[in-house]
Amino acid sequence: PRASTYLGEFGAEVIHIEGPPFQRPYADPSRTLIPTLPEGAAPQESVSESWVQYARNKLSLGLDLRAPEGRAVFLELTRQADIWIESSRPGTYDRLGLDDRTVWAANPRLTIVHVSGFGQTGLPERVGAPSFDLIGQAYSGYLSLQGEPDPSPPMRAGTALNDTVTGLAAAAAALMGYISVERTGQGQAVDVAQYEIFFTLLENLALDYFVRGVVRGRYGRGHARLHPYDVHAARDGWVVFAAPTPDTWRRTKELIGFTDPGYDDPQYRANHRSTVDDAITRFCREHTRQELEEIGRTHDIAISRIYDISD
Repeated sequence: PRASTYLGEFGAEVIHIEGPPFQRPYADPSRTLIPTLPEGAAPQESVSESWVQYARNKLSLGLDLRAPEGRAVFLELTRQADIWIESSRPGTYDRLGLDDRTVWAANPRLTIVHVSGFGQTGLPERVGAPSFDLIGQAYSGYLSLQGEPDPSPPMRAGTALNDTVTGLAAAAAALMGYISVERTGQGQAVDVAQYEIFFTLLENLALDYFVRGVVRGRYGRGHARLHPYDVHAARDGWVVFAAPTPDTWRRTKELIGFTDPGYDDPQYRANHRSTVDDAITRFCREHTRQELEEIGRTHDIAISRIYDISD
């Protein structure tokens, strides 16, 4: 649902197709997720906050695609559409008689975007498996990097980050397909796999493995290579302190009183990481978050308090 939400924010007219009207439960389960809006906050029935967040800028239409009448309405909508985005399990629309070729027969210029957990092709037991944001985090390898080292368990991202990033990628893919149609006159089908999108967030980990045989694990609050680049306690809360480049480290070492020139070498600094971290921690504990942000601005060092939604 997020891909079409983003396109709606860009000005697209978005029609969101659900199950038959007035049928419970709705085909879109996000209507009933908790928490729901307080009584009186929604114009009609109580709906979930998630629904309000991601159904905005959309027209909702109830259709029974199992019925011939519902499929006829759907095909008529596709004749007038530029993009169709769906996120069901692979094969669902084929079984309904609405495979890509059938839809293209109604509108050859239509861009079709299939969003799923594992893609439209591959091992049947994987392609047909259920997937959620958390599954994508795990299967992509992303989850193996989050949290404290073993034996602590991996820690998922604090929000449905995989859903969000996949939605952005699917929206971009939809627009690329639309541009292609403008140039060629022929619609395309785009296969967006949730885990593949999140795999791109692993940066150079695959290269690290194939070149050096390194399987990078969890590193806690810090960064495996960038340093200083960590969370520290201030006098009144938490801040992040980032000074991984030669110029930012030079300004940082003056701030925390490091005079040994050996620390200018990144490898030496990495070998004495705990000494550097302890010094920055002591410095941060002497100041409030606001003071540290002001110090960062004065000395051109990246320091920020950790904000929450109330801030």
